Amino acid sequence: QSDPETVFAKKQFLLDAVAQLSEIQRIVIWHFYFEGWSLPHIANHLGISTNTIYKRHFDALKQLRKILG
Repeated sequence: QSDPETVFAKKQFLLDAVAQLSEIQRIVIWHFYFEGWSLPHIANHLGISTNTIYKRHFDALKQLRKILG
């Protein structure tokens, strides 16, 4: 079990990494991981094709892996 300061630092590190993504990537990551929306739901909400949202999600995860090392 981590202490509250460590948990806070890890969350802040993750949020800082997400902030480095493009706007659409941040939106997809936020809705998918923090709001629990499905990728098709995000696509419908944004008026973008589902395939585009899947690609933005994939690209966001790839970018986060680079940022987070």
